[in-house]
Amino acid sequence: MDNEVNALRIGWRREHSNDLPVNNAQPIILLVFRAHGRETMMLEVKVVPNSREFRIERDGAGWKIHLTEPAERNKANIELVKRMEKITGRRVRLLRGGTGRKKVLEIEGEEKENIGLLANAARP
Repeated sequence: MDNEVNALRIGWRREHSNDLPVNNAQPIILLVFRAHGRETMMLEVKVVPNSREFRIERDGAGWKIHLTEPAERNKANIELVKRMEKITGRRVRLLRGGTGRKKVLEIEGEEKENIGLLANAARP
């Protein structure tokens, strides 16, 4: 089988739960999948719906995306996927976080290129 999975640690986040101490930091993982010559990456982002303008910014080790659509009737999720597809020029899918502010996106293409495109879009 020609499938390979790589994991890259991109930062740290504090987990607050009953079984972990409050100051315990957990790694945020960005997964890069290679299957049959195609590479996809999963990216965790935070969204802020109903903003004045669309913008992308670095949020510590992750990304924060401000959306103009409200978080009702899936409008913000649709805007997120369409804008990310326009920025990267690749297929984007929402994997997790349909009703929350933390979302996991699957983006086709090489991780370095996708991160570079996001960084360019995040510039003022």
